[in-house]
Amino acid sequence: MSARTYPTFTESERAELRARQAEINEYLYDANAVIEVASVLEYKFPRQMSTLWDLANSDREGLRRMLVVLHHHSNPNRVWMGGSN
Repeated sequence: MSARTYPTFTESERAELRARQAEINEYLYDANAVIEVASVLEYKFPRQMSTLWDLANSDREGLRRMLVVLHHHSNPNRVWMGGSN
């Protein structure tokens, strides 16, 4: 059985990989926030869900700002990890 080899990365490649991982983590955090808020909205306002999905497809930053507000008002004691409350 041969020893397993792993790729070797330069420092600049590592920095690029870390930046990409941070971008992926931010996207996943936003996606989880969308799911959390959407589940509440879907229950309370089923007809308005199409508007939320349209916004998600057209304006990600606008959606993020809206989620910050919705999240804060739905649970003001919880810290929003994505930035400002």
